Amino acid sequence: MEALQRQMQAELKARVEVKERQFQDAVLRLKTEAQKGGSRLRIVGDALEDLRVEFKAPTDQERAEEKSSIPGTMGIRDPLNVGDWVVVLADPPWHGLKGQVEKLHLAASGRAPQVSVRIGATGKLKEFYKTELKRTQAPPQSARKLKKPKQEAAAPTRNYSNMMF
Repeated sequence: MEALQRQMQAELKARVEVKERQFQDAVLRLKTEAQKGGSRLRIVGDALEDLRVEFKAPTDQERAEEKSSIPGTMGIRDPLNVGDWVVVLADPPWHGLKGQVEKLHLAASGRAPQVSVRIGATGKLKEFYKTELKRTQAPPQSARKLKKPKQEAAAPTRNYSNMMF
C-alpha cells in the first residue's frame, strides 16, 4: 500500500514538473514575442500568482512615427507653408477632408510638428501632426452662381377682363 502511494506521489510530482516547465516556456515565449513585436502590452512576473499584463502608453514621438507609416503622408522635414491646402489622412472622422493650413507649431527635435488646419467642409480649426497630412491642390473655384434672368410673364390663356356681369 505504501509503495503504491509513493508511486502515485512520484507520478504526480513528475506531471507537476512537466506542467511547470511548459508554463515557464510559454511565459518566456510570450515575453520575447511582446518585446520583439513592439507591443504596448508587457507581461510582468514569473510565478502564476505574480503574472500581470501592463500597458505602456505611447509617447508623442512613437505616435508620430506610427502616423508617418501612413502611405502618402508628409515627412517631418517636408516643407509646408501657411495657406497650403492639405488632405487629412488621420483616423476618422477627419480622414479624407481637405483644409487649408492656418498655423504651424514648432516641435522639439525628432518630433513631428503640429499643424492647425481649417477644415473646408465644416470650417472648424483642428490640429494634426504633420505626418497625418498630405499636400493637395486647392479645390476649384466654383463658378459664380448667376441669377437667372426674369422671364416675361406668360400671357394668360383666357382673358376675362371683357366679360360683363
